[in-house]
Amino acid sequence: MEIWNREFYGRLAAGADGHVAASEYVCVDHQAQYIEGGAADTNGKLFYKWIVWTCFLNGIVAVKTRLLLNEDQPTTLQQMTLYQKLRAEVSTLTQKTSLLENSKLTEIIAEDKRLLLNDPDVMTQIKQMSLELQSLRQKTAQLEQESTQMKLDLGSAKTKVTQLETSNSGFGSVYTRWGRKDCPSNGTELVYAGVAGGGYYTHTGAAVNYVCLPHDPDFIQGDTPGGSATIYGSEYQDNHFGHNLYNNDVPCAVCRAVTKSSVVMIPGKIKCYGDWNQEFYGRLAAGADSQSAASEYVCIDHQAQYIEGGGVNDNGKLFYKVGAKCGSLPCPPYYDMAPMSCVVCSK
Repeated sequence: MEIWNREFYGRLAAGADGHVAASEYVCVDHQAQYIEGGAADTNGKLFYKWIVWTCFLNGIVAVKTRLLLNEDQPTTLQQMTLYQKLRAEVSTLTQKTSLLENSKLTEIIAEDKRLLLNDPDVMTQIKQMSLELQSLRQKTAQLEQESTQMKLDLGSAKTKVTQLETSNSGFGSVYTRWGRKDCPSNGTELVYAGVAGGGYYTHTGAAVNYVCLPHDPDFIQGDTPGGSATIYGSEYQDNHFGHNLYNNDVPCAVCRAVTKSSVVMIPGKIKCYGDWNQEFYGRLAAGADSQSAASEYVCIDHQAQYIEGGGVNDNGKLFYKVGAKCGSLPCPPYYDMAPMSCVVCSK
């Protein structure tokens, strides 16, 4: 597995569970600063301590910049073809130059040296041929320079291609596979596996987003327990996601599509558009409309798994089946309470 670089670490924060407004979990640097002159208690978007957990940012959600060849740079095949063409032209011009120098001009001079010296028409022809020879020499020199430059460009292009072929570590895009402990077997690597979590489903100020909590957490030495924001595990609230999954805890896997730079989740589809690649497909999930805590839509893998020993009904962040509702949503192509599918695609 590739080694990831830590960008910073700190303490997880979110809005308080009892607040009306929803929030999300964010990572506050362990050497947090403040805005000068901003000490007045005017509230706004608030950051509360998160109970017992810490966080780290190891570039997991960073999109590594994908290296590309300059689009204006000719391909290797084009360069080789043009180079061969130029060499052929150089050879032809060289032959013409040799012919003019060693054949025609010699014949004229040999025919009658006195005539060459005294006949104005012949002298004009000689001058014209001399100018043509000079022009041909210049073109030959120019083509040789272009040929040399093409060789350099070809070498540079080969070097860039080699760098791209050997630098897969520079590519990659990250996504979470909800409901699974592993990543698809399509060249995708596992960053880490964990358990899905989030805010409690009845807390009005709970963080909105689902998060994938690792099995091997780290804590900052010296921090004391407590916090107005809390984070819980998660449970399936419907056998819609798989056989006998109701009330079972939800696993998750953070995956890196090594050779892809973009990832998108498309609701209502099980296949990707165009030349996008399917990472996985499944069923759309979210919190229930009637619950106090806000949530978000996520894609549960169609072959969902569960956490062993996690069948106790402890609630927490809950996953419910999502149905389409006609009205502002056009029907057809949708129909009322249609069970929503989803697919995660990469490119």
